[in-house]
Amino acid sequence: MIKCIIVEDETLAQDVIRNHLDHFDQFELVGVCRNAQEAAGTLKQQEVDLMFLDIRMPGMSGLHFLRSLTDPPLVVLTTAYAEYALESYDFNVIDYLLKPISLERFTRAVNKLLNGRLYPLTTKEPPAGSDHIFIKSNSKFFRVNFSEILYVEGMKDYLKVHTPDYTLVTHQTMNDIEKTLPPASSYGFTAATS
Repeated sequence: MIKCIIVEDETLAQDVIRNHLDHFDQFELVGVCRNAQEAAGTLKQQEVDLMFLDIRMPGMSGLHFLRSLTDPPLVVLTTAYAEYALESYDFNVIDYLLKPISLERFTRAVNKLLNGRLYPLTTKEPPAGSDHIFIKSNSKFFRVNFSEILYVEGMKDYLKVHTPDYTLVTHQTMNDIEKTLPPASSYGFTAATS
């Protein structure tokens, strides 16, 4: 489940995004915030994978808020103003949605996430009871469920993480990944070095 929040001061825009999210089973809405201050509090209290972020809000703008975060979730910017699109590239956002946001355009944005399997990288160890790991490969971030991992292959300073559907190559050592993976017997995968 992809946990997301909406950061938007307009009730109508909140409702549109919420209704669009209802078309996708993969998302869980864990918060709706009216400004950057509320969003900061929610990010501290909740695990958030994706943030739908308005740009023009009272107080701190969405872009200033995004700049203030040291470890932001993935972001889809939502705004009525096209002039911020160029600046949004500095933040490596998933997409830039202009209001009013149609379901078709919203679907294209979230499919970048769902089809690309993009997820934020975490440098922290997964919380107790976690069932996944975040891996950076080819400048993209992937969320991999432990149950998907067939085996991990070590190649000096790189690893190959093999699943039934794909193989990821990441710049990590076997020692690094062993700190974040549960015991192999828990999920049935194996580690190999070459």
